[in-house]
Amino acid sequence: MMLVSGKMAGVLHNGEHGYDQEAGFVLAVLKRCLNWLNDAIGFCAELLETSNDITRTAELESIRSEIFAIRDGIIEIRRSLK
Repeated sequence: MMLVSGKMAGVLHNGEHGYDQEAGFVLAVLKRCLNWLNDAIGFCAELLETSNDITRTAELESIRSEIFAIRDGIIEIRRSLK
């Protein structure tokens, strides 16, 4: 998640100088972020399959839900840039 948040901050923040990234570059970085998030969702699913602890299962489901929300936000940003 730190990798995704860092990449998103870098590509979406236009900085002090008002420099806007090219839309194609932003789309490419966001697509990479989607790939990492999809991997994280898959890893959560694997952990959920093996978890016998109710607390751990609840935490993993919460994390997975947050990842889905972030992914949905990225998809919306990508749609607005196309």
